[in-house]
Amino acid sequence: MVIARVDKDFNPIAGTEKEIEIEIEIECDTLLLSVGLIPENELSEKAGVEMDMETGGPVVDEFLHTSIEGVFCLWQCVTCKRLGGQCLSGR
Repeated sequence: MVIARVDKDFNPIAGTEKEIEIEIEIECDTLLLSVGLIPENELSEKAGVEMDMETGGPVVDEFLHTSIEGVFCLWQCVTCKRLGGQCLSGR
């Protein structure tokens, strides 16, 4: 994965890129992917996961646990912020 600082228009700033290696293995019964620019959080909401009103995504702790034991959320479904049709994601 590559992370970088962005300018006011959310374009990566040259020279700020940093490649990081992530290797995580988690045993699970089911893996559900929400793929796209603006992720769908309807399933999280219907399951009763506590939602963050600012980001529109599930509230998670530093280990990506949601308010429901055994349910984890990550990436855009957690950090997506809807602003005028744009989706901003970050860490």
